[in-house]
Amino acid sequence: KTMAARTRSPKFSLLFAVLLIASCLAAKPSLAAAAYSPGSTQPEPILVPEIQTSIEVEGRIVPAKYVQLSPLISGQVTDLLVQEGDQVQAGTLLMVVGDRQQLLADIQTAKYELLAAQQELDNLYEVAALQLAEAEQKLAVAEKAEVFAGDKVRSTAAPTPEWRTEQARVNLQLAENALERAEKNLQKVEKRRKNKDGIWYWFLDDKDFRNMLRGLERLKTNAERRVIDAQEKYADLQKPVDQIDLAIAQSDWETAQANVAEAAREVAKYQSGPDPEVVVLLESRIHSAEARLVAAEAALSDHELVAPIAGKIVELKPKAGEWVNPGEPVVVIADDADWVVETEDLTEIEVIDIQVGQAATVELDALPDVLLSGEVESIKDLAEEKRGDVTYTVVLKLLETDPRLRWGMTTLVMFE
Repeated sequence: KTMAARTRSPKFSLLFAVLLIASCLAAKPSLAAAAYSPGSTQPEPILVPEIQTSIEVEGRIVPAKYVQLSPLISGQVTDLLVQEGDQVQAGTLLMVVGDRQQLLADIQTAKYELLAAQQELDNLYEVAALQLAEAEQKLAVAEKAEVFAGDKVRSTAAPTPEWRTEQARVNLQLAENALERAEKNLQKVEKRRKNKDGIWYWFLDDKDFRNMLRGLERLKTNAERRVIDAQEKYADLQKPVDQIDLAIAQSDWETAQANVAEAAREVAKYQSGPDPEVVVLLESRIHSAEARLVAAEAALSDHELVAPIAGKIVELKPKAGEWVNPGEPVVVIADDADWVVETEDLTEIEVIDIQVGQAATVELDALPDVLLSGEVESIKDLAEEKRGDVTYTVVLKLLETDPRLRWGMTTLVMFE
């Protein structure tokens, strides 16, 4: 491996080429003599082959994305939910440190308090809306009653129009004429009933006459009632304005107006919503419950170790029941779908010839028959000093992959 590293060194390759050219010139002096022959008018140029150099460095295979996870608090691992080698998704709960049940109970308590306060506030607004609807309905009824009372006052105070009096007189006359016809018809049928030898008994018997008489008596009774009603109506219209009725009507109107004013005040009261002081108290309860919930969830997250990325658990240090400390790596998750090559061997002389996007070939020591193509993804700006040399870290993205790749495999990177 040391010999291979020497063979791959660019300085050694250049020295080897110079020595090779010198040995060729020493073995064939005739070429040099011919080049400087006295009879020659112009010396012939000596052709030196162009030396092609490449940069070759060692690197290692690493995942393109991986994380080391440490707990935020110290404590005992109470729940270990994964094993080394498991594939996990982002957000998967890996382990729990400390008493998780009490934290879950605190979260449920905070959620219940938040829900109760929010429901109470919602109910407060719903009741206020119902009260406003009831007040508006009461106002509408009061306004309708006020209009009716006002109309009654105006009708009571106003003198009766002549056309209404004349109409009442005509109606009375018609009722009296109807009563007169009913009486005549009743008398006529009674007279025919008494005449047993009359022609009507050819068609009717005594029972039929009795039925006819009962019907005519009902007609007469109805006509008499209509006459009485018409007489009273006509008499009322002829009377002057009753001051007592007018006073009653005016009193009813004033009461109706007071009811409208009271209903309007109630509507204005509920239009502004529920009691502001009660609203402030409930909103304060909600904010307090939200703060407690956030604090409880934050405390729970401190006790939980969750996978931030999807990948494979390549290292799992603690076991259930063991003690862990904050800042101490306990889990390593790697996304083994994509690989990169990291090299830390590029010197300050070599790195100036490397650019992002530059192509490279990767040869694996463990798989010498596999050559993978890649390109430079990033060059670290900060240098490190190793064995007296100033070196830079370069990351190459692999454009090809192999299912046998493993984290940490050594590679030879040949930059084109």
